[in-house]
Amino acid sequence: MITIEGQSKAPSARGEGDHALLSLAITATIAITILILTLTPSTIQLIDAPFADKAYHLLSFTALTSPAFALSPRLSRLTMAFAIALGILIEFSQPYVGREASFFDAAADIAGCILGMMIGQRLRRRIFEGATSATASNP
Repeated sequence: MITIEGQSKAPSARGEGDHALLSLAITATIAITILILTLTPSTIQLIDAPFADKAYHLLSFTALTSPAFALSPRLSRLTMAFAIALGILIEFSQPYVGREASFFDAAADIAGCILGMMIGQRLRRRIFEGATSATASNP
């Protein structure tokens, strides 16, 4: 609750930083990018290092989930379920497009979802709770 001139006023959803439309746009763009990169034949290996592929999965799914947790808490659970399902479905689909399915890729996807949740929640606290306390202290 924010007190303004002796009156208490509950912050609106917009004032709390619930940016559902922006979150959906970012998530959809990243999901489409992930689908294109994971369901087309791969001829390029960016980094030739052990487990580089798992790092790509981890980072991709971190990027997929963190915007929802940072921008729209009401969409965060739905986004998490979508991202986990997407990662698993991609692995089941890859053999049909000439790629290899991997349990460890799916595990890296899920780990990325969890990391994205943690990063998104931390960003939300820093951005929106910091902004709320700053506006409450400045009359």
